[in-house]
Amino acid sequence: HIPPDYIADEAQRLRAYKQLAGIASAEDRDSAAAALADRYGPLPEAVVNLMDYAMLKSLAERLRVEAIERRQARISLRFREDSKIDPERLMRYVASTPGVSFSPTGEMQWSGAPTEGPRLMHALRELLGRIAA
Repeated sequence: HIPPDYIADEAQRLRAYKQLAGIASAEDRDSAAAALADRYGPLPEAVVNLMDYAMLKSLAERLRVEAIERRQARISLRFREDSKIDPERLMRYVASTPGVSFSPTGEMQWSGAPTEGPRLMHALRELLGRIAA
């Protein structure tokens, strides 16, 4: 969330949420970060985390990942039938990465994934980048 003590006005906070939801690239993220910092001061960790989440969500949508779920140190990724994932890259990743498995139902399980927010977001973006078609 965007802390009310960072952006006090609710309407401005809602506009900031809309701007953050549109982040699809590192350039978008840098631009949004600069605009917010210029207007409201240094970004709190919660806002940085929102930007990381927006980038991950955008990448997952482009690759047609149906769902990403986390339960403690276990991550599940479900892929749509029309997913833009390279099956060969996915199988190489599964075979070469301890704690990763793939089911015939189109779900990848990753045990031992990072649990800390920024490390987890980075690891998921890296994973999706490695298996993208």
